[in-house]
Amino acid sequence: LTTVFMQREALTDTIRARERSALDLAERLEVVANASNSGIWTWNLDLNQMEWNDKLLEMLGFITEEEKQYYRHMPFLERVHPQDQRYTRNIIKEHLQHNKVFKPKFRMQAKSGDYLWVEASGEAIREPDGHIGRFVGALSDITEQHESKKRIEFMAYHDSLTGLPNRMALMERVIKHINQQPNECFAIMLMDLNRFKQVNDSFGHEVGDEVLIYVAQRLSGALRQHDHVSRFGGDEFVFKIVASTNSEALAIAERMLYAVQGDFIYQGNKIPVGGCLGIS
Repeated sequence: LTTVFMQREALTDTIRARERSALDLAERLEVVANASNSGIWTWNLDLNQMEWNDKLLEMLGFITEEEKQYYRHMPFLERVHPQDQRYTRNIIKEHLQHNKVFKPKFRMQAKSGDYLWVEASGEAIREPDGHIGRFVGALSDITEQHESKKRIEFMAYHDSLTGLPNRMALMERVIKHINQQPNECFAIMLMDLNRFKQVNDSFGHEVGDEVLIYVAQRLSGALRQHDHVSRFGGDEFVFKIVASTNSEALAIAERMLYAVQGDFIYQGNKIPVGGCLGIS
């Protein structure tokens, strides 16, 4: 009888310790959430039941009490982007089974239908015997940071005026081609525009910029899907063309020259546009 009593007391102490641990973690997360505008979620793994707090639901656009009540217990992956579900599921599995850090970034669908980029963080509440009954965490909206990062990365590899890939992007594509497809022949072509300095001198740099944008659009439209064009600066455009023979490369060069040949109309003025091209 004494043994049974002691076992019951030990079990009671374990349950109380687990509840204190879960409560302490939840309180810490609540403090962080209030300071960082994050939302809190709790996953009862024994019952397989989620609970999302008001702040998190409001972050997703669910404002009314009816909406909050309806979505309060939605499954963790229910609104995760289909392309991110496998990744997120694997991160959850790695944390629960191997106690790896849980800090994934993925997309969640808001009420509007748009997807927010979010960052989750959490910790499983582990009992002394290894059983995990609860998984508690926070969720932050990082859409603005994600979009800013994308813009910075785009600017690093693209020309700000035309939107074409820049010198750095072309060099990386050439190196990648050499490393991954060493037996596939390709040609590098350099085009510059005829009389472009006269355009700038006669009409101003604003018009010159419009000509460059026009040429970039014409060249992009004339390229095959697996070929690439970059702006190197000024009126210079460089192409990386997959071509197995000289005649194929020449045919593509002629198409590029033909694409930019003609008049560019700006505020009623006809500005002749053309180019010359070298092949290596």
